[in-house]
Amino acid sequence: MQATVAAVLAHTPTILIVLSILLGTVVISRRLRVVSAAGATRMGFPADIAALAGSVVFAVTILIGVSIAFAQGGWGTIASSVMAGLGFGGVVIVLAIQDVAKSYTAGIMLLYYRPYQVGDAVMIAGIRGVVTAMRLHVTVLRNQAGLLVHIPSNAINGSAITNYTRSGLRQLTFALTVPRNSPFESIIDALPRIIQGLPTIAAEPHTTASIADMQGALVVLQVITWTAAEHDDDGSCRTAVILAIDAYLGTLAPSTRVGSSVNQL
Repeated sequence: MQATVAAVLAHTPTILIVLSILLGTVVISRRLRVVSAAGATRMGFPADIAALAGSVVFAVTILIGVSIAFAQGGWGTIASSVMAGLGFGGVVIVLAIQDVAKSYTAGIMLLYYRPYQVGDAVMIAGIRGVVTAMRLHVTVLRNQAGLLVHIPSNAINGSAITNYTRSGLRQLTFALTVPRNSPFESIIDALPRIIQGLPTIAAEPHTTASIADMQGALVVLQVITWTAAEHDDDGSCRTAVILAIDAYLGTLAPSTRVGSSVNQL
């Protein structure tokens, strides 16, 4: 018992030094995390990247402090073994999740350059929709069918990105209801050509028409077109499109004209 007490007392200064270094490391690492995140924010980095930078600085500072504490305690061999184990484990983990790591790395670049933001109408990797969420590893789009599409950041990083919102374009969507016995195939073919010819309609992307729903004796067609922001603000484009659709319906059979209606969605 006396030998144990004597050993503890003999190592007390060393233990106090190690605990002091560990405590100081925690305090310093927390402070550096805050400073790093704030510095990244001031440099113009998005909040997600700033938070990630702070976390990385925190983890690195903790590892350095633990290594110094072990070395001061005379446990240099243990510290070296731990650091070597962490290094080997890190390599194994990176190899195992390299696809995820690539996606997160690509996400950092996307968050920094910000080619789009939440609410923008875009086309990414051939998928058109509105951005509903941006995360480090994935971007979420709501496509024209209303479905949520998750696109990995590494797939986005190597594809073309078209941002219609930043180019000053706005999407207009109309629902055209016609009787089921109408020649709706011909209507689908004719409407994009008629609407695309209006002066307030953008040349790109092209107007599209498709069947959205079938409700008993009725067929609902969805018409999507694009216009410049100034034409959408005053409503002139919406009016022109509705009048063009109405004029076209006037050329069809009476049964189609009577049973048809058009609304903006």
